[in-house]
Amino acid sequence: MNRASILAVTLLLFSLYCPLSGQVQIHPVKQVALEPIGIKYCFNNTKLMVGKSADSRHLVYFSDDTIYVVSYTNGSWQRNIAHTGKSILSATITRYADTIWLCWKEGPLIMASYSANRGEVWSTPIPVSDAGRVSSPSVWASQNGRICFVWSNESDAGSVICYRSYDNGSLTDSTITISNPEDMASFPSVIAVGDTVLCTWKVGKLPSKVWFSSSFNGGVHWNEAVLTAPSLSASKDPNLAHAYDSVSGTHYVYLAYDGRNKIYFQRSTDWGVTWSDPEVISSQSKSSQFAHIDCNHRGFVGVSYEQFPSGTSLFNDKLKDVGFTYSTNWGAPGSFGADTLAYTGNPLGSIYAALCKVSETAFYLTWLSVDSTGGNTHVFERNISVDYASSINEGIYREREITIIPNPVVDICTIGVARELHNASVFVYNEIGTEVIRLHDVSGLEFRLDCTDVHPGTYFMNISQGAENVLFGKFTVWR
Repeated sequence: MNRASILAVTLLLFSLYCPLSGQVQIHPVKQVALEPIGIKYCFNNTKLMVGKSADSRHLVYFSDDTIYVVSYTNGSWQRNIAHTGKSILSATITRYADTIWLCWKEGPLIMASYSANRGEVWSTPIPVSDAGRVSSPSVWASQNGRICFVWSNESDAGSVICYRSYDNGSLTDSTITISNPEDMASFPSVIAVGDTVLCTWKVGKLPSKVWFSSSFNGGVHWNEAVLTAPSLSASKDPNLAHAYDSVSGTHYVYLAYDGRNKIYFQRSTDWGVTWSDPEVISSQSKSSQFAHIDCNHRGFVGVSYEQFPSGTSLFNDKLKDVGFTYSTNWGAPGSFGADTLAYTGNPLGSIYAALCKVSETAFYLTWLSVDSTGGNTHVFERNISVDYASSINEGIYREREITIIPNPVVDICTIGVARELHNASVFVYNEIGTEVIRLHDVSGLEFRLDCTDVHPGTYFMNISQGAENVLFGKFTVWR
């Protein structure tokens, strides 16, 4: 057995017997920008920041007539105007490779635009929806390059959740309706893993319910929607996240939402067919709403939300602060610290809090504080880093940055990586260390692996870039 395969096997065996643990560090509050009154974050089911690392990230916020993208590069923030228009709401952001995508509501339309140069120049806005009573857009870039859009569309017959995607340089021909008009569906959230697209939304006026549906062919056909928590009396504004544990081969789908002034969490290990029981993860002594959830592929799950003293008005922004709680054990029941941390950046109150992942070890809480007396809106952030101390642990967690779909593999699988490859080499070994597959000049965030001529069994993958072994993986071939 050669040195690379011995290292891969050692790391994998070590990871099976050593529990995951990341040291979560909370860094000081920093001000990103000072803007006039009228600056807003989108509070429902969206991402507000994307990036490659703590040193390369992009934050979106907006006013009634302007969308701003503020980019952190070379140690400083640069503010760019991405779009000007009228009646702008709910601007959200996503990223595929080096291209940033925006989606927002503008008047009777859901619109989108993209930039391939760090937000300095933007494409002509693209109408995603037909004109109508539209609201609450959510957007996600899958690792295969598909840009997924969902939104709510209200008509005289009711309100439905709509889906459309941008593939191979253009929008798909038609919009697909996911929900039934009589359900009064609204506030959707979408994520995607390859061709698997997942969507959640709320149904009905209060007391409303949270529903979920999935598609395994890029959103062309959707499975029958399921009620995630039938016994819960009220729930709304759901938000999704996905993590993959490559050691156990488990895909986790996470769901967070608010109900009756509490934040609830559920998870699924079968792509949303069944869900764990709802768990309250916010402070019982405060009122909470507007959950935002994000995670990595190493077991960290974080949920942020807006909270305020019980018995006070939910419209009194000066009394609000930022609630945040996390798990370092894949969101297992009882693993969240209830109301682990709460922040107010200044005495003005803090609203529209969102947790955003920019790398496997870097997350950012962002929020607004409004100074009506001074006529300013403060844009704040706080870095939450998850450190994995020892070198051998770092090797294990690198292994977790690979997704292998499907796994077990029948013939061909798709390998997704969290960090973009540049002319990398891929080596696949069997259990006795014999090399069975070798690929060279692999680049991008995804590639295909043909296992047609490989015998059934367990295999280890080593991805090298330059002189460094950067990623490890494990998969099974089964026929």
